[in-house]
Amino acid sequence: MKGDAHKTLAKVVTFLASVSGRNRIARFLQYFSKWLQTVFKFYSLRLGGHPGLEFYAEKASKLASSMSNTRKVLRWGNVTKMVHLCLQMIDEYNSPRTPEDRYKASKNPYIHYLRLASNICNAGYYTCDHVTYLYGLTWIRNEKLNDKAGYSGSVFWFINILCMIAADIQEIILLNEFIANEKMSQGNGAKAEDSAKIEKAKKRIWDCKYEIIQCLIDTPCALHYVSSYKWFSPGLVYFLSSVTSVMQAYTAWPKK
Repeated sequence: MKGDAHKTLAKVVTFLASVSGRNRIARFLQYFSKWLQTVFKFYSLRLGGHPGLEFYAEKASKLASSMSNTRKVLRWGNVTKMVHLCLQMIDEYNSPRTPEDRYKASKNPYIHYLRLASNICNAGYYTCDHVTYLYGLTWIRNEKLNDKAGYSGSVFWFINILCMIAADIQEIILLNEFIANEKMSQGNGAKAEDSAKIEKAKKRIWDCKYEIIQCLIDTPCALHYVSSYKWFSPGLVYFLSSVTSVMQAYTAWPKK
């Protein structure tokens, strides 16, 4: 019991010590606070301007704004990270091929270019995010540039979601072909390591499906900021963003 508590505490420390972990928590607090703000505002209007609800709505708004700025600071340097990741992907894709690379996602042209486009969109999103942050600090005073950066960042986010969904679907198809091929070869005296490969492929398929679900939930949120026609209410968008924040936190949570 004591050992389990120590392990859990160690995971909490590891999670909070990472920039990714702190960003996930800040994202959840940001969008959950925005959702609470819409709830307080809604019921305040129904009651004819309830002062108590207006007070809590203002508090939620301030927390959301604070978490938004916190996340912008945490994302500094991510453009360099995305560029480096793109270069690594290109090097991996152009490296000499072997027969085993047939079912390797990094060697598949469709998956490679979709993942590459996804990372380029991420780099574009972070660049736009930096512009809006500097505008908030009044280091940049061009309002039109700030508006364009905010909109362009949402477009990059939406395209990134589409690329991730397409890449995950393609990778699932590839991995299912790999599993079917491995099972056929098991009748010819498969080794234990072959079974381990199948289990690893199944785990990766689960990860891809999980990411697809997360992207599908995020799609209305991205559309809300991209489309001039508001298909979804702000309250629903903020709630869905809170859900995906929890899903992202689960993904970033230390597994060992």
